[in-house]
Amino acid sequence: MTETYKFKFVNRVPVVTKDGASWMVDTGCPFSYPDPRVALKKATQDFHGLPGLRVMGLDSLRRYTKIDYPNAEIVTSDEPIEGGEDMVQVVARFGRPCSVTMTVGAETHDFFIDTGAAYSYLHNLSTSYHEEGVVQDNGFSGRTWTARVRRVPASYKAISFEVLCADALENCEMVPSQGVIGYDFFNRFVVLMEKL
Repeated sequence: MTETYKFKFVNRVPVVTKDGASWMVDTGCPFSYPDPRVALKKATQDFHGLPGLRVMGLDSLRRYTKIDYPNAEIVTSDEPIEGGEDMVQVVARFGRPCSVTMTVGAETHDFFIDTGAAYSYLHNLSTSYHEEGVVQDNGFSGRTWTARVRRVPASYKAISFEVLCADALENCEMVPSQGVIGYDFFNRFVVLMEKL
């Protein structure tokens, strides 16, 4: 079985409509939350401006999922999905976010990538990068915070792009030691995720 969702960006995260309800697609979340009273606190729904917002986590996605931000489309299927040579292939294991080896700023290692991350967060982010301003961000806990976002050069397989990053200390959620790369990675590359 294959399902195709067209989505819209709401505060830099993908939101699809399914069964008449709004669902935030969050590949960093292992479970879905179909009940909006449990899924997100009211502060999170208010932040996104979508009362009744639900969370579509990894468990709602089929074995293969193509995340195509440039075409605002997510395809999830039980069967392999064909893709071009430039498609980034990642593996999702239960309880572990997908990771990709790339360079962000001066660091090269496996960074977690997450569709639920509007902005990227690194530990000990250098203040030498150009500051774009202060943004509001929001996490699964329902808390909202402000963060100073900097434009940081990045590259994946010799393809250069930029990510808007803040220091992990400015994030009220737990940021893994590898850091989290969000919207900007998916906006640059089509990602094919396989669940194992």
